[in-house]
Amino acid sequence: MLRNSVRKIYVDLRTYNLEVPKDKFCRRVSHDMPLVTVAMYPGRTKQQKEELAMAITEAAVKILNTERRHVIVTFDERPKENWYQAGEPL
Repeated sequence: MLRNSVRKIYVDLRTYNLEVPKDKFCRRVSHDMPLVTVAMYPGRTKQQKEELAMAITEAAVKILNTERRHVIVTFDERPKENWYQAGEPL
């Protein structure tokens, strides 16, 4: 089960205001774009990542009152030997 195999998930929510240069004949664009970064050990399948990304997206839409198209989810997979807590390997 995915929940049991992930030691920790770090979520980083950021809001971005994007501005398109006016000389490009575009209107100013400003959206709240939550960026969620999930740090975990490698080895999850593409399907597991897609399911987790969908769950995170749905939660962000509901809790942050944003649109699905504005939610960005990234996965940062780092080997177990690179994880430490209080100076000790996990």
